[in-house]
Amino acid sequence: MNNEERTILIEQYLDGELQGDDMRDFETLLKTDKEFAQDYFLQKEIREAFNNKEIHDLRTQLKKVSAKFEKEKQCIKKRKPVLLYAISTPVSLIIISLIILFNHSYTNNELYEMYYEHYEFGTQTRGTAEKTTDIFEKALINYDNKKYSETLELFNQISDTSEFFSSKEYFTGLTNMELGKFNDAIKNFKNVSSDEQGVFHKNAIWYEGLCYLKTNQTKLAVQQFRKLLKTSSFYQKRASEIIEKIE
Repeated sequence: MNNEERTILIEQYLDGELQGDDMRDFETLLKTDKEFAQDYFLQKEIREAFNNKEIHDLRTQLKKVSAKFEKEKQCIKKRKPVLLYAISTPVSLIIISLIILFNHSYTNNELYEMYYEHYEFGTQTRGTAEKTTDIFEKALINYDNKKYSETLELFNQISDTSEFFSSKEYFTGLTNMELGKFNDAIKNFKNVSSDEQGVFHKNAIWYEGLCYLKTNQTKLAVQQFRKLLKTSSFYQKRASEIIEKIE
């Protein structure tokens, strides 16, 4: 299952289109595959953040693009994604397990490499960027294609007074991390984590902590991770693990 197929599957679930075995397979994936669960929760948060008319229109057009793919997919023998995902366990999780087993001490940089996971949005192309919605979408497409400089140029076109500001800052932070601009990324994530009611509040805390870790500001990193211990977010367990390894 590639990124596009995974995105479509999650969209179908969020739209209530899955039934029977497809629904059970999806829910099994959520329970057994951490990377799939992360993609699901992030897409769910993004949908909630952009629950307005423009995004609804955007998603409608994207669905039209994928309609042909979905029709053809029905003719293919049903796959067993649970087995595929179980086999393709992320290398980072294996490394984490070995650390726990041997109780080995690692540097901040090594911890960062183990816990940082590149997020792939799984976007699809359409048209030329004109409205803010289009600029945002095109920026995410460039991000998926690892064109990070172009991604930043597009995000910079979105005004700080735009309704997309918080989301723009969050993804700009991720882009700066990919470019190794961790101090810039910290500023982006601060703009997001300061809003306790924001959709990306907890995500930004986690990534801000990783940026502090990467820049050897260990105390600040631990402070960020401790904020997540009192939450029920996806990052709570990871925050507990990484604090234990640091201390």
